[in-house]
Amino acid sequence: MLFLRGTIAYMILNFCEEKEQIAGKVHAIIDKFAERGLWSLGVAIQEVPEKSKESPGGPWKFCGLLPLFDPPRHDSAETIRKALHLGVCVKMITGDQLSIAKETGQRLGMGTNMYPSSSLLGRERDGIEALPDELIEKADGFVGVFPEHKYEIVKILQQKKHVVGMTGDGVNDAPALKKADIGIAVADATDAARSASDIVLTEPGLNLGFMLLALIWEYDFPPFMVLIIAILNDEGTSFFEDHFHVRSLAGNSKEISSAIYLQVSIISQALIFVTRSQSWSFMERPGSLLMCAFVLAQLVRVIKPVKRLLH
Repeated sequence: MLFLRGTIAYMILNFCEEKEQIAGKVHAIIDKFAERGLWSLGVAIQEVPEKSKESPGGPWKFCGLLPLFDPPRHDSAETIRKALHLGVCVKMITGDQLSIAKETGQRLGMGTNMYPSSSLLGRERDGIEALPDELIEKADGFVGVFPEHKYEIVKILQQKKHVVGMTGDGVNDAPALKKADIGIAVADATDAARSASDIVLTEPGLNLGFMLLALIWEYDFPPFMVLIIAILNDEGTSFFEDHFHVRSLAGNSKEISSAIYLQVSIISQALIFVTRSQSWSFMERPGSLLMCAFVLAQLVRVIKPVKRLLH
């Protein structure tokens, strides 16, 4: 006696002899499970004559369906909520059924505007009037997708001038991870997904890594800004030396170290005026106690470099 099981219950049903008679009932149960966010595990049985493993055996008989619940991570909803708050549009791309995807999307708070993958390539419109590229922008996710669908979604979003990040862990995610502006391989990802990604997470979940990535992207610092800062710094140094005949500190290590110490200490202390205000720091007048504390702290800071220069 042999047992056959699989999470794709439709394929298990195709092996069975009575599929024509029970297909409608099986599909109805699968849809009912899917509406509750449950996978369907199909089970079939085949009788094989004793001591004859090479025998083709009798026909497969469909035994039934077992519901399986594969819940999202405990921190998924909070991570998605933070991402949406930061202005990141989160989309679900899954091979699950439409009903399962909608139920999962509702639980995670990311919407239920899901479409089948067939609507991407225009093979089956299902009453959808939007063009595929417009559909991809507006949809909360797509179901029943294959690797080429994931790649196409990333490509179209990039053509619409969006910065696209993609997360994945399997071989089938590798093309889309490579195509995305930011490919993120989650923990326990395959070697193919890791090699195709820009970032590889070493811990389960996206919470810390995703939030850090979103903040880095929000405060983008182009490389040419470093060059501009260096040029302005050099020009400012030479300007005061040439026009006001200020003596250069070059060649005197004691004076240079004292000047750097004062610069760092003053800047770090002055940050209090930025952090205390909700808007621009110069728009709100600091209190008297704060100003006194700042001046006193600076006087204490000055004592050390002055003593160093005098000795």
